[in-house]
Amino acid sequence: MRLVFIATMAVLMIGQVAARDVLSGASLYEDVARYASFGLHRFGSAGDRATADWIAGEMKQAGLDVSFQHVVLGRQYVVEQASAEVAGTSVEATPFWWPHQDRASFRLSAPLAREGDVAGKILWLELPFDRGAYLGPTHRAAIAEAAARQPAAILLMIGNPADDRFAYNVTQEDAPWPMPVIVVGARSRATFERALASGAAVSFDIKGHYERMLPAATSSPRSAPVAGRPSWSPRR
Repeated sequence: MRLVFIATMAVLMIGQVAARDVLSGASLYEDVARYASFGLHRFGSAGDRATADWIAGEMKQAGLDVSFQHVVLGRQYVVEQASAEVAGTSVEATPFWWPHQDRASFRLSAPLAREGDVAGKILWLELPFDRGAYLGPTHRAAIAEAAARQPAAILLMIGNPADDRFAYNVTQEDAPWPMPVIVVGARSRATFERALASGAAVSFDIKGHYERMLPAATSSPRSAPVAGRPSWSPRR
């Protein structure tokens, strides 16, 4: 999305009246706030389509012709609600793609563990931030190794500068994990450290569903396509 904003700002500079400084802090913040107002931007989602329509509208106002091409996703997992709870403290969570079909929605409560026999427990796994966009072989192997220990689920923290929830992209061809892998932010570390020390159970409450053959707008091949975004060309 960062590239989309850069492109959009360049377009706005072409078509907007000189009286408005489109690169001023106030103007840029206004655009970021508008972008955030559309909610979840996952590819093919309602928020993604609304964002594409907004950008297309801005381009049209700048005097450009805008067109959409449509592609189809084989599958998309839509999260409706996800949390991890410890002793009354609720933490925002995100299922890591792809969850198994029969675990699109579930509730689970089990003790948290890092070492020893973790069968039937929730295994706490931490991975460093490797600056990649997609799940790489090293991290993939670490999750597979954790899954081989047969936990009921995996609590996953992936380091990042914000200490917030972070999950890598995966491909349509990737297989589902054999058990739920739930991502939480490192800023909630103290909550889970207390659970580990006390033996308190961690409870997952996940609600989501799969959508198949989901249409999504994409740009024209001639304009360096960015999935879910309109293409544009100057009007003659």
